[in-house]
Amino acid sequence: MAIGDRSHKNLLVSLAACALLGSCGGESTNPAGPSAPGYAGEWRGTTFQGEPFSFTVSPAQKVTGIAIGYRFSGCSGVETFPTLDLTINASPPFFGHSAGSVPGGRAVSLEVFFQSDRTAFALASFYGPPSCGSTGESGPPFQVAKR
Repeated sequence: MAIGDRSHKNLLVSLAACALLGSCGGESTNPAGPSAPGYAGEWRGTTFQGEPFSFTVSPAQKVTGIAIGYRFSGCSGVETFPTLDLTINASPPFFGHSAGSVPGGRAVSLEVFFQSDRTAFALASFYGPPSCGSTGESGPPFQVAKR
């Protein structure tokens, strides 16, 4: 399974529907929608696998680092991407990051949609080498909050 295949497209469609309906992973603290700019800070949550997830947004409203834990088919760990410069798109406010060849042959795909300047929801997909025992795992959106 490769990033960009049918299941990845299905995940993107699910995220888009959640963003439009505002109904993924809990209630928004701002029913009127995201307030901009205000995303700067440390954001944390727990993935659908119960693993830690965090990212940092700079005062310039750029995502500068991501750390995401994973656990599937005998493989586990934390992928870190400490030197990013990702733009937060305006409408709807979101960012995405895909890494197709992290050490060990794993791949990670991530999309984060901001519900407000305090909450967001994310969707992650993990793909592993044959040594993991499967091609990977993706799951439902999970909640993230600014700390």
